[in-house]
Amino acid sequence: AAAAWRFAVIDEQTNAPDRGTAIFNGVNFIIMALFGAYCVLSPSVSSLLENHFGKPRRGEAAEPAENAEYGDEKEAAAIAVVVVDSKSTDGGEAPAPAEKPARRKMAYLTNVKIFLTFIVVTFHVVCKFNTDQADGLGTFAAVFDPVTYQTSSWTSFFPGGAWFLMANQYYFMAAFFFISAYFCPKSMDRKGFRLFVQDKLVRLGGGFLLYSLLLGPIMMVYCIAYAGYPISYIFYVGPPWFILWLLNFTMIYAVIAQFAAPVKMNMPHPVILLLFGAFLSAAFYGVAVGVPQEWQYLGNMVKWWYGIGLYIPFFTAGIIAGRNDWMKSVEEM
Repeated sequence: AAAAWRFAVIDEQTNAPDRGTAIFNGVNFIIMALFGAYCVLSPSVSSLLENHFGKPRRGEAAEPAENAEYGDEKEAAAIAVVVVDSKSTDGGEAPAPAEKPARRKMAYLTNVKIFLTFIVVTFHVVCKFNTDQADGLGTFAAVFDPVTYQTSSWTSFFPGGAWFLMANQYYFMAAFFFISAYFCPKSMDRKGFRLFVQDKLVRLGGGFLLYSLLLGPIMMVYCIAYAGYPISYIFYVGPPWFILWLLNFTMIYAVIAQFAAPVKMNMPHPVILLLFGAFLSAAFYGVAVGVPQEWQYLGNMVKWWYGIGLYIPFFTAGIIAGRNDWMKSVEEM
């Protein structure tokens, strides 16, 4: 439904970036639907194939009697071994199976996520008070040139608010991508590909669709009506852009993990991380300068210079860190 909606409004978009985003969304949602179909139909299809090909087909020779008898003997011997080994030689009970090692609790990551959530909420509140979107609140200059800042008569709130936005913009969403990715490898190992993908589609995709198809459009109807404009029910992504791209990155990882060998890497030395950060700074600047501003939101990514320079690298680092348990290295420092 979401894909059909996005394809249906392509001609209504007024510029190329918006049309590109509508097409990108439509294709994106179709791919997610195919993943979902695989998760739902795979067990049934596998069962049908097993039932069809697991038995000798007409025209095939049956198993020779001596082979069948030999197979029965092997099965009986295997059962006998299990029976003999199930008790100790002195007639006592067999030792209890070893318990699975307890999962290490990482309460500090929960605390970090709580802090980041606080920063996200505060960040967006400051956004409204620090720009002309909050008209009439008196926290921003009446005249503002977003390019030169020369025509602005700044209020006292603006310098501190601008500092807060810039200081947090460069880490908080990247940290969310890192933490989310950190637990993906172990989850994939535990659940397997199908259940892992199914879980992510339900938990992430379900929330995204609920907002973009229902809650977001309802909110926009209210806002448009309040502003006095003609009411229209429009597809609206809003804040769940993060959920959409976290789902995209996770699906890409799940597919790659089926073919590529896990990356074994100890936690890099801080100097190596610093040098890598310098490389990412160059990539960040190159995308910010080289890609036109109107294309920076393609596919509902909030500025592709952050996507290329921060979000993709941090998600990838989270995958490698989770596979190699980097947080344990940090705990033992």
